[in-house]
Amino acid sequence: MTKPGGRIVMGNWIPNDPTLVAQILKISSAYSPPPPEGFISPMTWGVESNVIERFAGAGIPKDRISFVKDTYTFSFHAAPSALVETFRKFYGPTMNAFEAADKNGPAGDLQKELEVLFSSQNKSSREDATSIPATFLRVTVTRPYRLGSIDLPGAANPLSSRFLCTAGGSPKPTLAACSTIGA
Repeated sequence: MTKPGGRIVMGNWIPNDPTLVAQILKISSAYSPPPPEGFISPMTWGVESNVIERFAGAGIPKDRISFVKDTYTFSFHAAPSALVETFRKFYGPTMNAFEAADKNGPAGDLQKELEVLFSSQNKSSREDATSIPATFLRVTVTRPYRLGSIDLPGAANPLSSRFLCTAGGSPKPTLAACSTIGA
């Protein structure tokens, strides 16, 4: 939630993307139990049409939502296999996959698959360093200013005062552009 005119900015991983995070999730899901019925993957926030639909449900028009594919680089001062260990200990999906794989026996296979993935995507020329770029969808949502009857912060008693506001050419209605319409 944000105030009128405020922005929400999110960085969302993109499903089925060939870069690191989507591939970690693909590999991990093969070793994990199925999600509970009705589970909606957080990865769906990386699909533009889903983002538009969800924000439209909150009253945000499509033209107030922008998308840019961007890159985050995982930089780690150790070999890719050490970064796999960090993900094993601290990243929920890989933690769950290893827990399930440990119970069923193929944890070594999961470890090998992830090490191959991390090594193949590592762009560092050093053996003791890891640099893996990963693509994400940067979403920026700007909440429209509500024109018409609105409550303004800073009013003497926002519970009893309502204001009729016009932007008057300004992109943002202000207290000076409003007149009291009653309590």
